[in-house]
Amino acid sequence: MHILRALSLTTTSATDHFINYQTHLVQSNLAGLLRHLTFVKLICSFTDLRDMLEMKHYQTERGGEFVLEENGNRAGELAYTIIGENKITIDHTFVEKPMRGMGLGRKLVSASVEFAHSKGWKISPLCPFAKAVIEQTAEFREILES
Repeated sequence: MHILRALSLTTTSATDHFINYQTHLVQSNLAGLLRHLTFVKLICSFTDLRDMLEMKHYQTERGGEFVLEENGNRAGELAYTIIGENKITIDHTFVEKPMRGMGLGRKLVSASVEFAHSKGWKISPLCPFAKAVIEQTAEFREILES
């Protein structure tokens, strides 16, 4: 009888260990899944935010800027100067830290290229980022001043 009782306790103990281990695995997997879903939600919210930003263009006699903003909050800007009758130089491109890596800088450069193209102007970029984007994008290269 004592042997059966001891065997019963050992079996129950092993079963409890197995159940505890399985529960731990499920909890670990759920935690990992939750982290993954949070990351996906974060990416989706960045994508939604990027689409909510409005491109504005402010121009003066000597230059101007393209600004991405939402409700008056700037997410990024590109400043340019008009040189002569048919050329602009891109002075700088800036995107706020939390918004970097989302393609906003490229979006600003693209807007400046479209603007220059519509005027029949060339671009001579001082900003290294703008220069790299223009040189790396085949359809933008023709706008560069040679």
